[in-house]
Amino acid sequence: MLRSELVFKMFSIAKNIKEEIMIDNILFLLVFLGQILFGSYFIPQKILMRMAQVCKKYPPEKYPKLYPESIDHYYRGQRRYKVMNEVVLGIGLVILGMVIHYDFSNKENISEAIPVIYFFIQFVPLVLLEISEFSYFKKMRNADTRSSKTANLQPRSLFNFVSPILVLFAGILILTYIGLDIYVNKDIHQFTFDWHDKTVIRISNIVVVNLIFAGIIYWNIYGKKLDPYQASVDRNKSIAITVKSLVSMSVFVSLFLIFWESTDDLGLDKYQPVFISLYLIAIIFISTGARLKSLKLEENNFEVYKGEAS
Repeated sequence: MLRSELVFKMFSIAKNIKEEIMIDNILFLLVFLGQILFGSYFIPQKILMRMAQVCKKYPPEKYPKLYPESIDHYYRGQRRYKVMNEVVLGIGLVILGMVIHYDFSNKENISEAIPVIYFFIQFVPLVLLEISEFSYFKKMRNADTRSSKTANLQPRSLFNFVSPILVLFAGILILTYIGLDIYVNKDIHQFTFDWHDKTVIRISNIVVVNLIFAGIIYWNIYGKKLDPYQASVDRNKSIAITVKSLVSMSVFVSLFLIFWESTDDLGLDKYQPVFISLYLIAIIFISTGARLKSLKLEENNFEVYKGEAS
């Protein structure tokens, strides 16, 4: 009798847990854990390995132009970047733990704001790293004492770095999303611009995001050369990867928004946090992961950073 009561209680507990932790929430926990590990462990480890490889393979004794400051300064920078990402990783795991605890005590859907807020926290170390790179290249230019400098006079344009078809496809998708949003949420014949209207806000957001992408692309193609020693071939390759990444990101953002708008009436609201987290993982990969994979150190010309005597 006692055994049957114990079995009954175990089944009751299992049933209650199954009811309390919804399947969509479990799926979100797994995907969000992937976002935490990919953006705050895997990508930072790749960047740190790249930094360490440069310092080891191209030391200041042979490549002095690569180091406008002492190498210890750059080792300290690597340690700071490592610690920042460890802190962000810890924050992500704490948030994950809080969400798990919340699941055991509530039956409501998880807010899609959670992966978005953490995504912005994840990008803080990377943004600070980018800012430090600007300072690094400025010091490199100040240390450049060459009396004569070479410049690549070959004209550059957008389509030297990316296919016109991809750019056209990106533009068509932007217009498709704008038209779909107006059609689904408004009477297209009575549509009026109101800055407080959600449709106008969404359209403004995608326009602003793509204008930012366009500005970065323009600056990369026509802007001032940051690294005074960088070989023209390496610079053109870096520009091409940046341009393709940003155009591809524009395509992906539009496709995601079209998908989001098209499934609005399918009752998938409870899966929104999962979709958002997957979307942000893809953004991290396109913006950083794919770039790291494409820009291989062994393919760069480091001879330009050697001393004059070399």
